[in-house]
Amino acid sequence: MKFAKFIDMKHKFNQEDIKDFESFLNHEYLLTNGTGGYSMSTLTGCHTRKYHGLLAVPVPKLDAVYMLLSKVESSIVVNRERYDFSVNEFPGIFFPKGYTHIEKIEVDDFPEITYRVDNTVIKYSILLPHGENTVLLRYEALEATRPIILKLSPFLAYRNIHELANQNINIRPRTFFEKNGFKIDPYQNLPPIFLQTSHLSVFFPSPDWWRAFTYRQEATRGYKHQEDLFSPGVFEVKLKKGESVILRGSLTRAEKLPDEEWEAELARIKKRKSIFSRNDEPLVSLKTNADSFLVGKSTDKSLTTGIIAGYPWFGVWGRDTMISLAGLTIKCGQPDITLEILSAFAAHEKNGLLPNTLSVLGNPAYNTVDTPFLFFWAIQHYLAATGDKKGVKEKLLPAMTSILDNFTANRVCFARVGSDGLLYAGDASTQLTWMDAQVMGLPVTPRHGAAVEINALFYNALVMLTETFGSYLDKEAAAGFSEVRKNHEKSFESAFWNREKQCLFDVVRSQTERDSSVRPNQLFALGLPYTCTSVDKARVALAAIQTELLTPVGLRSLSPSDPGYIQQYSGSQEERDRAYHQGAIWAWLVGIYTDAVLKTAEDPDTRKKELREYFKPLWAENTSQGCLGFINELYQPTNPFAPCGCPAQAWSHAEVIRMLDKLEE
Repeated sequence: MKFAKFIDMKHKFNQEDIKDFESFLNHEYLLTNGTGGYSMSTLTGCHTRKYHGLLAVPVPKLDAVYMLLSKVESSIVVNRERYDFSVNEFPGIFFPKGYTHIEKIEVDDFPEITYRVDNTVIKYSILLPHGENTVLLRYEALEATRPIILKLSPFLAYRNIHELANQNINIRPRTFFEKNGFKIDPYQNLPPIFLQTSHLSVFFPSPDWWRAFTYRQEATRGYKHQEDLFSPGVFEVKLKKGESVILRGSLTRAEKLPDEEWEAELARIKKRKSIFSRNDEPLVSLKTNADSFLVGKSTDKSLTTGIIAGYPWFGVWGRDTMISLAGLTIKCGQPDITLEILSAFAAHEKNGLLPNTLSVLGNPAYNTVDTPFLFFWAIQHYLAATGDKKGVKEKLLPAMTSILDNFTANRVCFARVGSDGLLYAGDASTQLTWMDAQVMGLPVTPRHGAAVEINALFYNALVMLTETFGSYLDKEAAAGFSEVRKNHEKSFESAFWNREKQCLFDVVRSQTERDSSVRPNQLFALGLPYTCTSVDKARVALAAIQTELLTPVGLRSLSPSDPGYIQQYSGSQEERDRAYHQGAIWAWLVGIYTDAVLKTAEDPDTRKKELREYFKPLWAENTSQGCLGFINELYQPTNPFAPCGCPAQAWSHAEVIRMLDKLEE
């Protein structure tokens, strides 16, 4: 089912849009390079987060991402008058106020900001070449009645992205000459950075600290929010009308012309977009941005192969990877990467578990009960797209068998399968599902026992393995899996059906202790390929979900009628953790919701049209605010459903792609 191309996903702003400058600061861009590095800031370049900066790169030996080049202050000199294009927030003031010179901003695949000072027009663009820890800043004189002098002052942070820099005596301020620029190696144990221009420039060393850059988003989030940045000096470049210069910041010396790097990256982007030419918007834009979350090469079996859970502050997480694979790789025409990532995780299967958080230095964390079963769901998506049963058998079947063997034999330390065939996991002190927030070491949303989505995923995995690969299984193992499956089928609906609320219990601990909170987790028992819930009851449960949880930007994590519901996600870390799964809207749930709706629909084509129109605010409006072209982690639970949480979340982005792709079928 095809839909009309009725939206232009290129984001355009003019001076009128920027008049309410503080409000406009909520518009951000994000560029990534496939290594875990990124560039991110507001569209005006005024940092509002400690995570903002022009070049953040992974430093493997420190197992962290470091913000190296925070910003480059730019100005022009025309007729001996200096005009600043930059803007920063300091305590009580914005300085300089370069945003007053902005004529327009356009963001498609990368940001382009056009500044006008009388008859002089400068266009500033940012690119991050894929696979390299490099940022390219291009300044083009579109109009100029006489030669101008462009001044560029780099500012270095050189600190972990989760921390802030302070003026210190340990910095090594010396710069070393390089062609059209310099190298600086400011701290031990961190890589040097090369800053070079594409053609002749003059660099004037003038090392200095600028203090008290203020990041308002961090203040709102209850964190320290001021830092000091170091500037080694200033570049000066002469430009005439029609000329341009690129400032290249990189961990490597320029081996070819920055202009060539620029054109090569543009060609790569164009080629990638052409792959999705058969899709309509917004899928073209969403799919083009999908590889922003992928890190590592498809042939890499190391722990760094996977999906960044969200930019700018999350790393590679197993749960998020399994949920995101279908949307970010399979639906984007890269099933080979799907199989490689699944293989990398399978290689780290241990006693029935898969790692949830991954580290370059090793020591993965095996602390979730859902990741192993989400692994099966990801494989189902892969098989549905490719039919590659042979590849799955050769590369993934041993891990699949080990996972179910360990769980059904009760060898997983924090889980057991009861005689009723239900899977019980954790205790009052643990958080093993995706609703895992803790405050002062205690779960905010206790879900120990038989959680509804865990059991749905467990059953789906049992049926998938025995039905699809039963002929390859040991007879004794196959018989054991079949017995658990039958017991589960007999018990599930009677154990989980909540007659009073006409939906499924969220957690069952015993026949007398059941959590009746209305949450979206039950969607997995309605929408997975294999489920125990009857179609009639699934439709009734969906009606309850639609009444209590459904919004145009995702599903609430808890019904507003629940005493534990929190109607605002904001405040300090503790306040946000308490609200995380107590009402906040999660965009990623639209995927499994769509599965459930279409699985139970009497007229799927009509429902597809309705779903696309209903969720339009999620992909139309919310990719035009916040982090442009990406889907947020969270949205406030009350209208107007403002975006919050992580600005660019992998599973949100992925599941919106999967949903829209499914609605086009």
